[in-house]
Amino acid sequence: MSNISLGSKKDVIVAISHSGSSRQVIQALELGRDKGMKSIAITGSARSPVSQIADYTLNIPVEDPLFSEFGAISHVYAMAVIDALLYFVANAERGPRDVDRLEMLLAEYKL
Repeated sequence: MSNISLGSKKDVIVAISHSGSSRQVIQALELGRDKGMKSIAITGSARSPVSQIADYTLNIPVEDPLFSEFGAISHVYAMAVIDALLYFVANAERGPRDVDRLEMLLAEYKL
């Protein structure tokens, strides 16, 4: 909460809540919204309070957990989404030509 209170409109909040109803996450999103920050929710419930508050929602429903009953609790799915999100943000400057070049480099290892 202190990081959000020190933030500005240029910052983005990434809120992670499997249920989408964690009180601290909701409060953080509300504080960020009051400060004019954009927000991205990563949640397992598209109709949760977190999804309603966030500007963007990445829904990761877990119907068949990877690690039996611990799949959702371990946040493996959320971590994969965060990794992908960070990759795309870090590589926003790259264009389709760079992707095609990478595909050509990797093609020699394909069957």
